[in-house]
Amino acid sequence: MTIPFAPPEFQVLNALFRSDLAALGPLFADGVVNIDAPRVGLSVGPGQAEALAERWPSLFNVRAGQAVLAQRFTTAAEGRFVCEVMAEVASREGAPVSLPIGVMGERAVDGLLKEVRIYHYEKAVTGEIGFRPSAFPVREDERLGMAEDMPGVNASYFRAANGGDVEGALALFTPDAWIEIGGRIFNTSAQRRRMYEFFLKDVGMQLLFSCMTYDGVNFALEWTAGHANREAGLAVYECTGENRIASIRMYDTFDPANIPGLTQGG
Repeated sequence: MTIPFAPPEFQVLNALFRSDLAALGPLFADGVVNIDAPRVGLSVGPGQAEALAERWPSLFNVRAGQAVLAQRFTTAAEGRFVCEVMAEVASREGAPVSLPIGVMGERAVDGLLKEVRIYHYEKAVTGEIGFRPSAFPVREDERLGMAEDMPGVNASYFRAANGGDVEGALALFTPDAWIEIGGRIFNTSAQRRRMYEFFLKDVGMQLLFSCMTYDGVNFALEWTAGHANREAGLAVYECTGENRIASIRMYDTFDPANIPGLTQGG
């Protein structure tokens, strides 16, 4: 069924999980479905949309209409709308999985969708790390993202991150801040420290800022890795009025188990 008052981005995801091709077309400008998603790539037009709708539930180990979706957060600005959804799906073994999914919609003037890009953690439903290629083509003028590109507290955050400044990055979080990555919540200062020691010291952040959407509170960043494989993800930063970061929700293939010493709740 159609969810009353739900944004079209949510309705797209709902239609996919119901394998309801008829519900997809009216959500897009000129009726042309345009969806880029993990494991299936780009689907444009009626033929590819039909194949996508038919296959979608099985990608999450459920039957059509079986998944339960709940809208979590939204970010809207400048013709773009990010809808963050929790989907109740299953692992390959049939165990219940609560999977966060981020849906980015590019809107036409009339509010219909021109393009939808979907992001989520894959290992929970596939048992494997996965790979989500960027939906954005290579541009001659592209460069690594810089702090000066960012609004608000995000500029300070990326200035610290790009400089490998662990202490500077950690100082920007509220005391009760939480980070969601790989479908898991990390909400202690010790976890944040270990996470940023890993990301900024052990690995290093090299990201292209492919698309940015900021509504004054939530800042949604679609990023592309700054190396040859061009892996991509979506991260949403929740900012406070005191120029602090209250939460970060990450939608990508990274497995937090790869961070040594990081434990949930510890």
